Amino acid sequence: MFSFRDASSVLGVECQMGNSSILIQGAAIDTRKLEPGNLFVAIKTNSDDGHHYLEDAFLKGASGALIDQDYFSLHRLKFQSNPTVFQNLLPVLQPSQAFSQLATWYRDSQSMKAIAITGSVGKTSTKEFLAHLLRHKSPTLSTEGNLNNQLGLPMTLFRRQTAHRFCVAELGANHSGDIRELCAILKPDLGMITQIAPAHLKGFGTLRGVYDAKCELMQALAQGAAMILPEHDNVLIARAKKLRLKVITVGYSMMADYQISDAQREGKWISFWLNHSRKFYFPGIATFLSINAAMAVAAAEALGLPIGEMPEKWEGLEMPQGRFQERLYANDIRVIDDSYNASPSSFRRSLEAFAAMPDRRRKIVVIADMLELGDEEKKFHEVLGRCIGSHSFDVVVAYGPLSKSTVDILDSEFKGKVRTAYFQGREQAADFLLGQVQSSDDILLKASRGMSMDKVLRVFEEKFGPPFNQA
Repeated sequence: MFSFRDASSVLGVECQMGNSSILIQGAAIDTRKLEPGNLFVAIKTNSDDGHHYLEDAFLKGASGALIDQDYFSLHRLKFQSNPTVFQNLLPVLQPSQAFSQLATWYRDSQSMKAIAITGSVGKTSTKEFLAHLLRHKSPTLSTEGNLNNQLGLPMTLFRRQTAHRFCVAELGANHSGDIRELCAILKPDLGMITQIAPAHLKGFGTLRGVYDAKCELMQALAQGAAMILPEHDNVLIARAKKLRLKVITVGYSMMADYQISDAQREGKWISFWLNHSRKFYFPGIATFLSINAAMAVAAAEALGLPIGEMPEKWEGLEMPQGRFQERLYANDIRVIDDSYNASPSSFRRSLEAFAAMPDRRRKIVVIADMLELGDEEKKFHEVLGRCIGSHSFDVVVAYGPLSKSTVDILDSEFKGKVRTAYFQGREQAADFLLGQVQSSDDILLKASRGMSMDKVLRVFEEKFGPPFNQA
C-alpha cells in the first residue's frame, strides 16, 4: 500500500480531486476484476477504451485512477461535478507507461527477493512449484494466471504486502526487448530459463532471436547471481558463464547439478528423485513436469531453503487449468486438458505423455493451430503430423487453417493407421467429437490459446456434465 501523494510525486503530476485518507491497495485494468481499494488504470486499445469504465470502477470501490490527461481535460467538468463518485485522478501522458513507472518505484522501495522465470515452455508450472516451496520458508508473492507482461507484472507487484519476502514472477515476451523492460521493473535477484524452443517466431524471427530475447534476463542480473538452467542447453550455459553468473544446472544427465531420475506416476502423484538422495511428489499425471519441479527445488535452495527442509509431498499445490490436467467424466471418459497453449516443443511432450498413458480403449487427439510461428508455420504443422503419426492414436480431430497441413501429412503418410477429421471451424470439430465419443475413451485437447480449445471443452461438458474429479 502507498499513498496518492507518493504516486503524484513519483509521476510528477498533480492528483486531482485528491482524498489523502485513501491508500492504493492493488491495481486493476478490468473493472470486472477490480477489488475495493484498487487503483484503476484506464488502458486504451484498438478494441476498447478503459476510460469508458471509469464511473463503474469508482462505483465498485476504486481508490483512484490513472487516466489520459487529454481525456481528463475534456471531461474535467463531469469529474468535478461528481466528487462523491470520482476521486484521486492522476492525469498522465500514457497510463500504461505511468503504471510501469509506479511499479518500478514501488519495487525499489521493497526489500523482498525477486525471482524471474522465462522460457519458451514450462514457465507457469515452474513458477507454481517454486512459489509453493518458498511459502514453506516465508510469505511469497507470485504471478497470478498469465499476468506476465508489461501490465501484468505491475499488477503483481501492487499486490505486495509487508510480510512478503519473495516475489516469483513469470516473464513473457513476444518481441525483442520485452524481457529487458520487465526486468527493469522487477530488478530480479535470481533468474531461471526453463527451455528454449520455437515459439513466438513471428515476433522473434528465428530461434536465435528467441535465445537473444530470453537471455535479456541474464543481462539484468548482477555478476555472481544464480541462474538456473536446463543442463542440456550449452548455448544458455555458455552465455550465462560469459556474464559471470553462478550457473546451476538441472536435468537427467550425471553432469547436472540437480540430476532427475525415476520420474513416474504413482496414482494421483508424480514422483521423482533428485541426485539419487531425495524423493519428491507433486500432484498430477504429467511426468514431463518433473524437470520444472526440479528447477524449482534448485532455485529454492539457492535462495536459502535447504533441500532437507523442503516437504517431500507437495500437498495443496494447485496447478493452473489447461496444463495436461486429467478430467474424468461420466461413462468412464477421460479428457486430458492441455489446451492452455501450444508450441512444437510442448506439443511433442504432450503427445508423448498421452501416448504413454496406460491403454484403456481408444485414444482421440483433438488439435488446432499453433500460432505465431512465423514463415515456417506450415513446416512446423507438417512435422506435427509426423509426430502424431509416430504414435498409435485412433482418431485425430483438427480445426484451423494451419492444422490442415497436419492432417494432410497424416492422410498421405499414415493412411490407414489413424482416422482423421478436419474442419475449418471449432464448432464443427466440437460437434464431430461429441458424435464420436464412446465410453472409456481417452481424449487429448491441445492448441494455441488463440484457437479457443477451451470452448471445445465447454461444449463437451454441456453434454457430459462437469468432471467429477475437479473441485
